[in-house]
Amino acid sequence: MSSRNKYHKYLLCIIAGAILPLSLAPFNWILCGVLSIAVAFLCIRNQPSSKMAWLLGFCYGIGMFGSGVSWVYVSIHDYGGASIALASLLTLMFILLLATIFSSTMFYLYCKLNCIAHTESQDKQQHIYCSQALLFSALWVLFEWLRSWLFTGFPWLFIGYSAIDTSIAGFAPVFGVYSLSFIIVFTTTIVTCLILSKGSDIKVWLATILMLILITISHVFLNNYQWSTTKSQLQIAAIQANIPQTTKWDSEFTQLSIDKHLQLTQTILDKDLIVWPENAIPVILTDFNHNLPQLNNLAKNNSLTIITGIPINDSSGKVYNSILSLGAINQKYDKTKLVPFGEYVPFESLLRGTIDFFDLPMSSFSAGNTNQGVLNLPVAAISASICYEAAYPDFIASHAKNSDFLVNISNDTWFGNSFGPFQHLQIARMRSLETGRWMIRATNSGITALINDKGNIIKQLAMQQPGVLSGTITTVTGSTPFMKLLSWPIILLCILIILTILRKSIALFSKIY
Repeated sequence: MSSRNKYHKYLLCIIAGAILPLSLAPFNWILCGVLSIAVAFLCIRNQPSSKMAWLLGFCYGIGMFGSGVSWVYVSIHDYGGASIALASLLTLMFILLLATIFSSTMFYLYCKLNCIAHTESQDKQQHIYCSQALLFSALWVLFEWLRSWLFTGFPWLFIGYSAIDTSIAGFAPVFGVYSLSFIIVFTTTIVTCLILSKGSDIKVWLATILMLILITISHVFLNNYQWSTTKSQLQIAAIQANIPQTTKWDSEFTQLSIDKHLQLTQTILDKDLIVWPENAIPVILTDFNHNLPQLNNLAKNNSLTIITGIPINDSSGKVYNSILSLGAINQKYDKTKLVPFGEYVPFESLLRGTIDFFDLPMSSFSAGNTNQGVLNLPVAAISASICYEAAYPDFIASHAKNSDFLVNISNDTWFGNSFGPFQHLQIARMRSLETGRWMIRATNSGITALINDKGNIIKQLAMQQPGVLSGTITTVTGSTPFMKLLSWPIILLCILIILTILRKSIALFSKIY
């Protein structure tokens, strides 16, 4: 390959990666995701050099993460107190890290495994299209899955989220968001192979027909199937007070913040449940004890339950980012999945005090117990999660068992006016679809929403505006297949695909050794 063509490929991969996030909220241009995957596949499909494959993956990752999580800069600069230069540097380092660990490694492995699997092929341009598409798709999904837990996880920018409003969405409650990713990637790559082979490969035709059948099954049957059984209806409300992040943890504004939530709450005391957002009470529980009885009595006297975010400390001095229920029953949930640098600082002894960003208010939270169950409140059994936790598919699905509906509280003010809050809402919608449960999502500044069991938004509030979202939620019973099996079926399928493609090489290796 000429040097000129090589650099054209690098640029093409950067552009292809950069347009993938356009398939996600708030743009929802799913064809951009399809085009992005097709270009990436064409660039890497027959790449013989593992070094160049790594670089192509790096370029693709720079484009995808650079455009898709650019809102990280807003958090670091606007609210983290870092200068433009420092915020830019930290954001760039984060993007480079993601690109190196995930997309570069995925492209590199594809190149290696593709070469191993097809070294004995007489014609590399023919008869291997289907296996190449399967290998690429399996690795894509496995690396999305790795991104959800490796180094605590960064489960963002999954291509499957772009399918939330499409014909294949019906597979989400069966196999989860990763199954949607697999269908999108494999359909894209196999159609690309169909064009490349000019329709001459029967395996490619059969694979294409199979994907069309699966899409039809989802559209006709799965999208309309009711996995859960209706129990009752509740009158609910969510508060969006729109407290500025710059004053949220300032002690001079604490009472004003609490009063604003109370004022909005006083207008909706006829509800069964009122949800305040993450850390709506911006003081540790023991420092709020003088006001707690007042709020608790307000709930009791009006026969309702109030759920609020509040930091809670224990006897050992640990502080948790928590949810507290007020009213007839007081229960709490402590956040398990903490955001690095936002809620805890890795290598704290080395980084604390070096720059303001590593000394953010409430950045010393402890993680809650992973075995916490549902909140059994007078109104219903609630599966609670806080902010970033909604991005973990298996975590939400496993915690949703025996619950009547989902509650997610968040403070997306950290994202500013970027597209971060829209991505976060789309992710929350997928959790409702996967579990077949309604969700109340209360955020400080938006996007507060009521989501039904099909992942559809019933009501939402405008961003950066104070308000109250009122509505009716349906409680349900029953479990979706995904809640029982989690992501394991699709993950095991991807592993099986790779092993099957490599079976001849594995057999040859066994004979030699």
